[in-house]
Amino acid sequence: MKITFKVLKYIFVSYFLTIVLAASLGKEGSNKYFGNNLLDEYLIIASILILIDIGIYVFKKRTRI
Repeated sequence: MKITFKVLKYIFVSYFLTIVLAASLGKEGSNKYFGNNLLDEYLIIASILILIDIGIYVFKKRTRI
């Protein structure tokens, strides 16, 4: 269940954040920072979420010792 939640978080939360970011930047701002491809934006946001989860996991493991 926990892994399913994380996978769904990577898919849907990053999609939602991509749409919000693209809407807030507008067409010109989105093209300026990410080019014309929303897939790049999506992959960057998904990667950041994965790195945050890895950091939390490492921090929790380190504080248990």
